[in-house]
Amino acid sequence: MKKIVTTTEIIAKESYKYIIGAGIVIALAIYWNFSALSLLLLGAATAAIVYFFRNPERISEDDSQNAIISPTDGVIVSIDQEYEETFLKDECVSVTIATSLKDAHFIRAPFASVFKQKSSLHGAFLPIKNEKAKYLNERFAAFFEGINGKNYAISIIAGGLATKISIYQNENSKIRGCERIAFLKSEFQTVLYLPKEAVINKSVGDHVKAGETLLGEFAS
Repeated sequence: MKKIVTTTEIIAKESYKYIIGAGIVIALAIYWNFSALSLLLLGAATAAIVYFFRNPERISEDDSQNAIISPTDGVIVSIDQEYEETFLKDECVSVTIATSLKDAHFIRAPFASVFKQKSSLHGAFLPIKNEKAKYLNERFAAFFEGINGKNYAISIIAGGLATKISIYQNENSKIRGCERIAFLKSEFQTVLYLPKEAVINKSVGDHVKAGETLLGEFAS
């Protein structure tokens, strides 16, 4: 059964100042009689801004309680078994997804949960494709208690063009599966830490979409 996750904005609110600025520039260009080519280029730049900050409505591939939906757009760069030492303090299944500038930049909940705790860790700003970025770069982390009894953590690793992350949820707030959690205006990596009984059905190199792609599931 598919689930429609509704959105209230077609673009992220973080884009408003850029779009307003672009609109002012275009208005001045028209007033000063810029050439048609210049106006065309300005229009294309504005369209690029709108595309970058797009907030697409997504339909999840699976609405069952045990489904794990991708939290971000991008390419899976690793699937590992590792110890999560900040929140879960246990061996976990970790799925790392690299989000590029061409992807949508929202982070969504992989399943229904309660946002319990967050933390930040200062670090380097290596290019996100650098294999050491996962361990050395600045990051934001959050811990969630799953409504299905499965807790998880998400770590957002900044890239070389790091910007401030926008958090849409308050601590102790209930979050629907696939609901938006945050937005980041740059490339980044997302590490999703899941209980070790999680079964991941995707592979390294697969492209996934936040709020839509089924990453895996928990055994019934």
